[in-house]
Amino acid sequence: MSLPRTFINVTESDAYSLMINAGVDMMMISSHENIFGSLLQRIIKEAKKNVEKGHILEQRLEDAVTRILAVKFAMGLITVQNS
Repeated sequence: MSLPRTFINVTESDAYSLMINAGVDMMMISSHENIFGSLLQRIIKEAKKNVEKGHILEQRLEDAVTRILAVKFAMGLITVQNS
C-alpha cells in the first residue's frame, strides 16, 4: 500500500518553519563552498525571522540543540574536560 502524495505551495521561509515544527532537528547540506555559504545564510536569516514572527518557538530550537548535543556526547564526539 502506498501513501498518497501531498503537495503544498509554500515559500522557502514557510518551508523552513514547517520542517522545524515537524521535528527536523538537523539539516544536512553540502559543504561545497558556493552552495554552503549562501544556503546557510538564508536558513539562518529565515529561521530568525520565523522566530521573531512566532512561527517557530525558541524552545523548539533549544530542544533540537539539546538532542543533537546529547547524541554527540553519547557517541564520544564531544568530551568535557574538568579543570
